[in-house]
Amino acid sequence: FKDLIKRCHIVPIAISYQYDPNDINKGREEVSKKLHGTYTKKRYEDLVNMLRGLRRFKGDVHLHFGKPLTGDYENADEVAMEVDRQIHIGYKLWDTNYLAYDLLQGPTRFTQKYESLNTKKFLDRYKGLSEDLRRIILRSYANPVVMQLEALGM
Repeated sequence: FKDLIKRCHIVPIAISYQYDPNDINKGREEVSKKLHGTYTKKRYEDLVNMLRGLRRFKGDVHLHFGKPLTGDYENADEVAMEVDRQIHIGYKLWDTNYLAYDLLQGPTRFTQKYESLNTKKFLDRYKGLSEDLRRIILRSYANPVVMQLEALGM
């Protein structure tokens, strides 16, 4: 297994967007799962969402290439943990991520990271949505901050 992983030259890649063009759709799916225990996708829904993600506004985009996996991994779980760790550390956090984190966590730990963001404009995108849906969407923006802090041991 160790030799196979080294021969594969696995390089973790993290891609991050300032704005997720599918954030509301993903949030609605989560709300449905929470309320009904399930979510049934429509035919071609994944394809439509992928196209939306490719074509709609994302703001700034960042692509990060990690280091090739060269360790002596015993099993697939260890490989997955290292890939996840590198992705979480290499993921570029945007002003939208920091704002969502602060809004959900309470204290303004990262205020300086989103000073130039038009917070009203960002939050206006979710005006008229239920509180539950807004919270799920904000959590999706905040989660990369949480994961990076954990990966860095902070």
